[in-house]
Amino acid sequence: METRKFYRKSSTQSRLEQRLHRLYALPTDDEDSEADGDADVADSDGRDSLQLMTADKSLQATTNDGTIPADDNTGTGEGDNIELDALTREDEDTADDDDDGSNGDGWGSSIRQFRNIPCFDAEPRVDVELSHSANESAFFTALFDDDIISHIVDETNRYAQQPKLHKNRRSGSAVVGPIKNWRDTNSAEVRAWIGMTILMGIHQMPDVDSYWSSDPALTVCVVANVMPCKRYKKLQETLHLNDNATAAPRQSDQFDKLHKVRPLVDKLNAKIREAYTPSQVMSVDESMIPFKGRSSIKQYMPMKPVKRGYKVWCIADSKTGFILQFEIYTGKATNTDTTAANTTLGERVVLNLTRDICMANSLVAFDNFFTSVNLVNALHAKKIYAVGTVRMNSKGLPQLMKNKDHLERGQFMFNTKGAVAAFKWMDKKPVTVLSSSNSPQEVVTVKRRNKDGTAAEVACPGAIARYNQIMGGVDKFDQLRERYEIGRRSVKWWHRIMYFLIDLAIVNAFVMWKLSKPNAKHDQLTFRLHLARQLIGQHTSRKRKGNVPNFLSQKKHVPDDVRLSGVGSHMPTTGSSYRRCRHCSTKKQEKRTKCLCLACSVPLCLAPCFRQFHSV
Repeated sequence: METRKFYRKSSTQSRLEQRLHRLYALPTDDEDSEADGDADVADSDGRDSLQLMTADKSLQATTNDGTIPADDNTGTGEGDNIELDALTREDEDTADDDDDGSNGDGWGSSIRQFRNIPCFDAEPRVDVELSHSANESAFFTALFDDDIISHIVDETNRYAQQPKLHKNRRSGSAVVGPIKNWRDTNSAEVRAWIGMTILMGIHQMPDVDSYWSSDPALTVCVVANVMPCKRYKKLQETLHLNDNATAAPRQSDQFDKLHKVRPLVDKLNAKIREAYTPSQVMSVDESMIPFKGRSSIKQYMPMKPVKRGYKVWCIADSKTGFILQFEIYTGKATNTDTTAANTTLGERVVLNLTRDICMANSLVAFDNFFTSVNLVNALHAKKIYAVGTVRMNSKGLPQLMKNKDHLERGQFMFNTKGAVAAFKWMDKKPVTVLSSSNSPQEVVTVKRRNKDGTAAEVACPGAIARYNQIMGGVDKFDQLRERYEIGRRSVKWWHRIMYFLIDLAIVNAFVMWKLSKPNAKHDQLTFRLHLARQLIGQHTSRKRKGNVPNFLSQKKHVPDDVRLSGVGSHMPTTGSSYRRCRHCSTKKQEKRTKCLCLACSVPLCLAPCFRQFHSV
């Protein structure tokens, strides 16, 4: 089998013929003499199936449907594209038959198998039936539902009564008994605790006590008015997610390192699957939970922004950042499963995350930690397309991925083997990618920055451009989560994981909110503020209530969760002077009243404004 290269045609030949020969590298009798062919083989270092494509200006890009833009001298190119598949099917079939990958290692240059690839343009949707007027807490409850709250309440009250070893640091004596000064909690209090914790993520303080400080520069009344500091700390100390009595011994085969949080992990994964249908493009990556304490599942990655912590494998919708499935990494597997022995960690993670999530004709992207030829083939057998960067020393790659070729910027090589295409593209450095989602003939242009600061368009394989477009799903989630993260330092190792799971439910609920209400102008800060107020509601365990927040300055409107909640506490009273009615008074027609609402602290006409203001 002879090596194929690209040659420039004479000026007498048509521009279309030049492009077809450059794209498919079909030599003619008058172009290659026998001596030239021998020289070409000698220069190819024995790589018979190597394909080289250049960033020549006459071949800038092809579109996704296999077309080439029209020439500059034939108009703008709109509507003048030429179907390569229709015009050159005969030449392509001939090329595929001549170059079928009989290269010893199975890699060749056939592209026939990449013809019928879907577009991956389906949009995500919310599967939970919620009314048009559903508030933020309804979307959060769709994931973090009443069953999860009730489970936390039951396990917390059980843990408070279980005997525990209390050590006295001064005397050294130990006492076995339940938690002292404990009062059983309930669902309303746990929701209020979560709402307070969300507000603490927005108002970052050095320690918990600062929220109840007597210094007005530190105190946060919206948190301090819900419950005393001692009660909040007692709940934080006692909060539990699983029964310690059911934990398997460490020496047992059934031992679970995540026993403390296992019920919440399983329940949350199940609710996420029921609530959301993703788009056709997804990405797999890790998300880090920062933790510097002692734990056998803590990971250390010196090259990452978060160097120490728990690693969470996630698959996310690339269009929205919605986490579809997650798995907390607990270290090297200790079982003797034959599947685990024959696959790498990255392959097992991707196959586990895509088992119940990815539909047929969907596309998954992942980085070089996960990518391998076996993984791409295994996913393609399930009708799941894949694209990912790959390490040059990975097993099963063609020789061109490992050779040090002198390519110019924009040039690339490819080999194919079955449904897998291997690309080596030169940017500033070589970029190696495996893909089953794009034909090797698909070339696009990408913008790059030169050393002098000027912008330039560079030819790029469509597979690499698509990888850059959809790989950031988990990064979108991390960006939303870290902005108002509720995590706080704790003595207990699993608290950081619990905070992460609550944040995950909040971010996913926010994504669902945006999809269901595309015209809403809420950002994540407003969403979290409203969610926290709705979770807290009218709950308070303080004997002395704080001052009502003032919503009168600069004509700011009263939030719905204040105006419509606890209607029984909104009672009219008489003020000391006449003031403009908040509901009906305007600049053109001013109306004044002495009637005030005790809860909202705003002036309202007794009838009908008082009733209308406190109704939807």
